[in-house]
Amino acid sequence: MNRNAGETGTTQEHVGTILACQSTSTPQTKETIDSAANKGAQWSDLRPGHVDVRRGDVKCCAITMAKASPALARCVPRRRHDMTPRHDHVKGPAPMNALRLARLPLDAAAVLGKEKSFRKNPVIGSERLNKAGLHKRRVEWAYRLSERRRAALAPRLRPQERAAFDANGFVMRPNALPDELFARLRDELATKPRPGWETRQGPAVTRMMPFPARDDGSAVSQARDFLRSADVRNLIGYGAGRTGHLLAMIQTIAVQPLSDDHDPQSMLHADTFHPTAKLWLFLHDVGVDEGPFSYVPGSHRLTPERLEWEYEQSVTAARQSDPHHSAGSFRLPQEQLGTLGYGPLERMPVAANTLVVADTYGFHCRTPSARPTVRTELYGMVRRNPFVPWNGGDPLELPFLKERALWIYLNGQDRKARAGKRVVYTNVGDVLASEPGQLAAAQ
Repeated sequence: MNRNAGETGTTQEHVGTILACQSTSTPQTKETIDSAANKGAQWSDLRPGHVDVRRGDVKCCAITMAKASPALARCVPRRRHDMTPRHDHVKGPAPMNALRLARLPLDAAAVLGKEKSFRKNPVIGSERLNKAGLHKRRVEWAYRLSERRRAALAPRLRPQERAAFDANGFVMRPNALPDELFARLRDELATKPRPGWETRQGPAVTRMMPFPARDDGSAVSQARDFLRSADVRNLIGYGAGRTGHLLAMIQTIAVQPLSDDHDPQSMLHADTFHPTAKLWLFLHDVGVDEGPFSYVPGSHRLTPERLEWEYEQSVTAARQSDPHHSAGSFRLPQEQLGTLGYGPLERMPVAANTLVVADTYGFHCRTPSARPTVRTELYGMVRRNPFVPWNGGDPLELPFLKERALWIYLNGQDRKARAGKRVVYTNVGDVLASEPGQLAAAQ
């Protein structure tokens, strides 16, 4: 998910600004104000949040008006944020320049892939094309193809798990690992530091710790092999609507609920516009008050109401102030679930050693925690091009990449950090999986 704050947006239409001049005004400025008033300028209350601005020896305040004369408009300092709605929209895709024009063929080709950002891609984010149904067709076609691929995978699943997924959009498998392996895994993670990288979202710090690239005989390596077994691969492939490389890791989430920062993962959302899947194998109990995973049962299904909602969101998505929404991970207020044909959100407290696999095209969120919590889990995801009609055939499954894809990404983050560039994940060195997090301690 893009974690940057949203950009400022477009100006309001038919709104002018005039200056209320104090006793320090010059005669020329007063004359301009009087002239504008005689021509019908209508005054209103000061807009909250507007600050004083200075022009020469004139101290002024920006005031909204319904009519403004051209002469007066020339006196007003043009400050973009003064004319910007604060909550509704942000600036859409960047204006076309030579580089953007050169990239346009690639942006257009991305329509037939998993690219989801309305803000970064001017084709996917085009209001005109989405009014004509571009996003709606992408959603519809991706869903239909995923249903075909799932049908091919269905005989490989345990019947009860397939039925549970079809009905709800998720599967819960208790006692997923053998007891002896599960005990050794928890002991290793509690006593042996491993390389970690962290990122912060609001009050939550997420740490990823890659599995070893080579089999070293540890319980961690055996847990990795379990996640890559045919049984689990078929299950998460069914959830994602297509089999492929499972990007897996050890993940720790540390939450400090007393923080004033907003957690973007606590708002109900869908990860992208097509079926995609994530798994969690929880190493400890997660109670109802400890920020459990929450999901809307059945929301992985594309109802007519959901398809129409997707269409409506796509028309203005590039200009939305929420950076995750404009990046293609649509947010939804819980009270609107019924209008899409879905039931209520359900929390999913789990016992240790429970495997959860969910289609995160379905609406879900991280429940806010009532107290500071640290939890460790095995985590993985599959997200592939939804417009390819077959399962498998993933380049990331090639022998050299299969064990190293995540290491390659994180080493790239380290190179960017050394070059002074902004990174998503910060290297925090060798740490225990149960530690609350270096980024949390730094706050």
